Amino acid sequence: MSKPAAPASRPGQSDTIADSRSRPYHLLRRAGLSAHRAMQLICFALLLLLTLTAAISAWSLRQHEIDDWRDSMDNLTLVLAENTAQTMAASYTLLDSVVALVLEQPEHKNDNRRNALASEEIYHSLRDKMAALPQVDVVSLLDVDGNVINFTRSYPAPPINLSSRDYFRYHSTHRGDQPYMSEPVRNKGNGNWTFYVSRRIENARGEFAGAVLVGVSCQFFADFFHRVNLGTDSTITLYNRDYTMLARWPYAPEMISKQVRTGTTYQVISQGKQHDVVLTSSPRASHDLQPETRMGAVRQVRDFPLIINATINEDMLLHGWWRNVRLITGITAASMIAVLLAFRLVEQLLKRREQDAQQALQLKAAADAASAAKSRFLAMMSHEIRTPMNGILGMSELMLGTKLDDTQRNYAHNVHQGTVELLHIINDVLDFSKVESGHLTLDLQAYDPAQMIAQVLALHEPVALRKGLQIETDISGLPGPMEGDPLRMRQILGNLLNNAIKFTPAGTIRISLNATPPGDSSGRWRLHFEVTDSGIGISPEGQQRLFEPFSQAEHNTSSHYGGTGLGLAICKRLVELMGGTISCRSSTGCGATFIVDVPSQHLRQASDHQPEVESITMKHTAVPTPASATTSATATASNTAAPDGKQGRILLVEDTEMNRQLARILLTRLGWEVDEAHDGQQALDALAERQYDMVLMDCMMPVLDGYQATEQLRAREAAQGLPRTPVVALTASAIDGDRERCIASGADDYLTKPFTSAAFAGVIERWTRRA
Repeated sequence: MSKPAAPASRPGQSDTIADSRSRPYHLLRRAGLSAHRAMQLICFALLLLLTLTAAISAWSLRQHEIDDWRDSMDNLTLVLAENTAQTMAASYTLLDSVVALVLEQPEHKNDNRRNALASEEIYHSLRDKMAALPQVDVVSLLDVDGNVINFTRSYPAPPINLSSRDYFRYHSTHRGDQPYMSEPVRNKGNGNWTFYVSRRIENARGEFAGAVLVGVSCQFFADFFHRVNLGTDSTITLYNRDYTMLARWPYAPEMISKQVRTGTTYQVISQGKQHDVVLTSSPRASHDLQPETRMGAVRQVRDFPLIINATINEDMLLHGWWRNVRLITGITAASMIAVLLAFRLVEQLLKRREQDAQQALQLKAAADAASAAKSRFLAMMSHEIRTPMNGILGMSELMLGTKLDDTQRNYAHNVHQGTVELLHIINDVLDFSKVESGHLTLDLQAYDPAQMIAQVLALHEPVALRKGLQIETDISGLPGPMEGDPLRMRQILGNLLNNAIKFTPAGTIRISLNATPPGDSSGRWRLHFEVTDSGIGISPEGQQRLFEPFSQAEHNTSSHYGGTGLGLAICKRLVELMGGTISCRSSTGCGATFIVDVPSQHLRQASDHQPEVESITMKHTAVPTPASATTSATATASNTAAPDGKQGRILLVEDTEMNRQLARILLTRLGWEVDEAHDGQQALDALAERQYDMVLMDCMMPVLDGYQATEQLRAREAAQGLPRTPVVALTASAIDGDRERCIASGADDYLTKPFTSAAFAGVIERWTRRA
């Protein structure tokens, strides 16, 4: 029987397979390596990788072991310090009790209670008081000469004079009942160490009459440390605040009362820290100042001049680590190369993920830091820009109220309007920064949406008049006062109306408001605002980037009409913060309609009857001349001309000369006499010399700022029973919470720079009328 024929191969197939199989061998030959040698190198590489992995794991475990011991030692000192504090508190309570007992005794002539205190009854009382306190070794009463009158070790007291001791010298020269903690003293009889807490005793004439001593046993603390000790390679020590050793376990009586300034206790406390855990190899006092690697945990005892130190040596510190190292070594030696390779691959993947996570956290931290730095920079720059702008805006406003020819008035008007526009740009940038950083919050309160629209119209009406535009309003369906943030709503509608005026060469602008009743259980109404213009319109492409920051609907808009491109971005963020939506309908050349829809809660009044708001149409087409355009700006200045008689005296505290000059002129026109101070300290000196009707206090000043000066003024008024002087804070800061900080420091009101003469006069009238 013949064999079946092999299937025929396609031309060139066998050559291709042979070439693919022989390619690795060709590479090995080119490298001068045999297959066996290559396998040896691979095995060696794997063994090297295994060794490195084991070494890294051992080092990581060592660090984890040290960190775990660090946490454990810190917690141990916390427990020891708290127990020591309670023990000392009980000792001080006993001291207070004995002092009270001494003071209860009758004071006979020339004996300072000595006979009464030396009685056996007092001896038994002292014994009873200390019976429940095992840490107390002895209670002693000393007379004015340092002689022991009575003490708890025996009765009657032996003739002992302690006038040379540190506690007696302290109390004999220091008045008052301040307690004193002595250095440890060794008992000559039993060799035990004791340190004393003591208090001065005075007679009825306030003279030194002796002292009360409560001896605290150093051995008590040593025994307590022994009970909580970690092992033979650890020590627990109690020090006085001057680094004098009071107690220690293992017990070392030869070291008691010695100052130790070479160990971890001095290293931590000398740096001003309350507690810390350090790893050191410095000389150790208990080992004849020989260097030793050890971990020391140090903590100050609350309320007492004592320090707890817990120390373990290197053997104990790394005992668990050595056990883990031996285990790792055994597992590594017994592992297979394939398992090692797989483990290495998994380890690399995990390491990469950890690095990616850490990098992501670092990037987030860097982004947060950059955002915070940007906010701080913008706030600082706002303050620095607003300060001179206050002078420019105020001086230009004052200039418009003087006799000027047409050219001069036109120049002054342009300066004033340019400053106002610059202020708007700064406010937009700051608001956008607050929104981006998440620091912008809403101030919810009751407000009338119709009245809010009227306020927006009154603000923008002069600009519309100059362009000959017609503004119509249609308000309907309002149930009454609503809950919301009127300031931010005015900002949104004001921005939309300003854009409508800017981009409408001629025609009509319409503002409509319609309120929709709640359709669910939330009880929230929907306020539907629309601002429609007949201007240049917006292309579909422009509408896609309309609400993006630093962008305009059309690329040539900024150069032709101006603007930062932040207004609509801020409006969008504010509307979303209110839980609403904002959108736009427009086409090129056919005007635009901006729709704002926000939820709001209806606040019912005592009477629910609210008249329906009718549609209002304003048609102002007259275009004023430059001279008449400035009438509204100067109306306030002319209305606040100085009266015939002086009204009183105001203290102006301001470090910038131009702002002082502006405020001085405005106050003089209002009929006030003005005293000036350049910083908070000068203001306090002036207020100490006379009473003022009012104080205008700048916040940011050298020497002493306005916050500190106001706080000191309120403290002085309260201490001396003086009448409260009205203080109005003046600041160019735009940081959230600045008003609250001013009020918290004691200011009565707050005026932001730059301000108009009307706002300045209003706050003056408001607080001087109250006064």
